[in-house]
Amino acid sequence: MSKKRKETGRKAGFAQTLLIACIGAVIGGGGKAVVGLYQDYIKTFLREGESWFMAYSPLLLIVFAVAVCILCTVFVLSMRKACLHWEDKDEEEAEKMEKRQQRYQTFLGIFIAADAVLSGIVIASLRGRIGDKFALTAIGFFLISGIWILFSWDKLIKYEKQINPEKRGNIFSWNFNKEWLASCDEREKLKLFQAAYYTHLSMQILYLVIFCVLILLSGIIRVGVLPFVILGAVWLFQLLSYQYQYEHKK
Repeated sequence: MSKKRKETGRKAGFAQTLLIACIGAVIGGGGKAVVGLYQDYIKTFLREGESWFMAYSPLLLIVFAVAVCILCTVFVLSMRKACLHWEDKDEEEAEKMEKRQQRYQTFLGIFIAADAVLSGIVIASLRGRIGDKFALTAIGFFLISGIWILFSWDKLIKYEKQINPEKRGNIFSWNFNKEWLASCDEREKLKLFQAAYYTHLSMQILYLVIFCVLILLSGIIRVGVLPFVILGAVWLFQLLSYQYQYEHKK
């Protein structure tokens, strides 16, 4: 049983809030000073960085897509080998395999996110030059790697079911998450809900950091309204989604 933490006193709470405000002021003021001092360098760096990414994004996407396909194959073969040598009664080994399985699935999620970002840059670079065969080839590699990730995920789920036959869910169905969650035991559900809660808290900090970075950058380059609108939409969606799930989940 976890120990109950004592409630922070009112004075201590005010002191902590004041400390955070002071730290924020120092970081904000220092950041503004640094940005103002090196604004020409930052402008040049951002401009050249954008040009470099636009020029080499197709190549990066192709290399990344190939690497993803190789890594996904390695993950699947690794779990396949582990399942072939696994003994049903070895619970300690089963727990290790579950952790490895979870890490592999996390990597697949990272691959999907990175793939999407790189493909977005490539698509953006196609503006005004739709006939760029190299960029179109890179998008083809992106589609192949996406399909490869999906089928690799399906294989990993299959091996997870061998370890835990009670698990249910088809990765190709839009009901997969609901079916998978319903087949988890209470301990697994508790871990999932705790992870979701702490991720929710971490995301609030991340949104605040992104907001501060945008404010600092707006002083030296034309950021525009769109980044703030997108940030606000994502931030608001998560808050409303969290509240809805909290009120409707039993």
